[in-house]
Amino acid sequence: MEVKKNIRIELSESDVKEIIVEYLNRDGYTVTTDDVDISVSSRTKGYGMGEYTETYFKAAYVNCKEK
Repeated sequence: MEVKKNIRIELSESDVKEIIVEYLNRDGYTVTTDDVDISVSSRTKGYGMGEYTETYFKAAYVNCKEK
């Protein structure tokens, strides 16, 4: 028997910022969540009657200092 699992994880903007901060702090930088800016954008997909707007993660910008 083969058992497959599907896992769905929902991350808020603050969760993503905390993950980035933790990673960079471990890597030797001094960063807080206030130093992280999350950028999202939207684009049109499909054609004609099937067109729709899709929101996507564009980038994360971080101001950090080395320890």
